[in-house]
Amino acid sequence: MSEMTTISHPLASTAHWTAAVRAREHARGDCLFDDPWAAALAGQAGADWIAQRPEDSTVPIVLRTRHCDDFLARITQEAGIRLYARKARQSRIGR
Repeated sequence: MSEMTTISHPLASTAHWTAAVRAREHARGDCLFDDPWAAALAGQAGADWIAQRPEDSTVPIVLRTRHCDDFLARITQEAGIRLYARKARQSRIGR
C-alpha cells in the first residue's frame, strides 16, 4: 500500500478493509450477500489492500457476514419486525 493511501487511524483502516471484502463478495456472480455501497465505502485504501490478498483469505469475513445476516433476519422475523429498507434494496438490485 502506498503512503498516499495509508490511513492513519487503525479503526478507519479496518473499516476500509472490511468494506473492500464486502465489495469483492458483492461483485461475484454467486455472492452470499449484497452490498452495493461497499466499494464506495472501501475507497482507494480498501481497493489497494484487497488487491494484495488472495480471494480465499477473505472467506472467514464473508461467511461471518452471511451468518450474521441470516441470524438477524431470523430473529427480527420471529419478533415481528419488518425490514422494509432491506426488501426495497433487494428489489432494486434484482436479487
